[in-house]
Amino acid sequence: NGKFQGNDSGEVGAQIRFALIPILFTQEFKRALVIGLGTGSTLRTVAQFPFEHIDVVEIAPHIVGAARLWFEDVNGLVFDRDPRVSLSIADGRNYLLLSRQRYDLITIEISSIWISGEADLYNQEFYELCRKRLKERGVLQQWVQIHHMRTEDLLVILNTAASVFPHVAFFLGPEQGLLLASSSPLEFDYRKISSFDSNPLVKAELAAIDVPGMEALLGELMLYGDSLRQALAFLPRLSGQPQGLVSTDFQPYLEYRTPRGNALPYNTVPGNINFMLRLRPPGLPDDLTIRNLPSENERNLILGYIASQRGDLAAALQVLARVEGPARARAQEEMSRIQSGERRKMW
Repeated sequence: NGKFQGNDSGEVGAQIRFALIPILFTQEFKRALVIGLGTGSTLRTVAQFPFEHIDVVEIAPHIVGAARLWFEDVNGLVFDRDPRVSLSIADGRNYLLLSRQRYDLITIEISSIWISGEADLYNQEFYELCRKRLKERGVLQQWVQIHHMRTEDLLVILNTAASVFPHVAFFLGPEQGLLLASSSPLEFDYRKISSFDSNPLVKAELAAIDVPGMEALLGELMLYGDSLRQALAFLPRLSGQPQGLVSTDFQPYLEYRTPRGNALPYNTVPGNINFMLRLRPPGLPDDLTIRNLPSENERNLILGYIASQRGDLAAALQVLARVEGPARARAQEEMSRIQSGERRKMW
């Protein structure tokens, strides 16, 4: 309906993140689901990982035609060439309703939430459906805009997801938010994730978004555990509504509130970023588990990457200088990037 959706330039970085960030916490690689094909960039990134089956659902058949005709440079025609990929033309919510599959990863990027009907994929009933279709340790990723989005409405989205999933996190890339949700605590397996870093296909995805390794994406974590609960505690004060406010099919708060963001006389991005920065835990949250970490050197490498990704370059250099052993070469490479001026503050 004339709404800009994707391209092969500025939007690609966000679309790559919609795959890479949830994969940080994906425990098994049996089956993944991508809701919303768009240009096919996210699907291509998902396909770089060892999933046995990948389902993709697109509501508009002409979008598939456009992706095939105009966006091979960002999708590699993976939906035609990769035998693991099954493409369906369907509404994503209805597809989940009828499906009997259970997924290790569900990643979603649909149109802006203020478009009529899009809030159906942010309502409590939809999150309940996703939880049923995810495995116990499966991960849901959903794009959440922070532009033209009042902070109280952002908190309603997070509160709605948290009313269904006991473990919810919010990541922030360059002005694009990612909600992660799971029935189980988020766990980062260092051994597995670092093995992906050596995969040339994954390295190409990371290079496209100027990130030195998968671990560095942890630097984009804004809210999780205690920090998320602190953020949600602001909901009554900002909205004038009860703490338990959620958006449902029968009380579609988000359907009617989020369009107001398009008429605001101010830019919501700085306000939303500053709100989360005040609550963001330093380094890694205490309740985020890291497994299979060989030594303190690898922990320092992760902490250095996090500081570098956040733009705290002095702290990054200090931590990375302490890295010894097998991880030292990666630490020195990142230190060189910082000292050369290649690394800059994201926000």
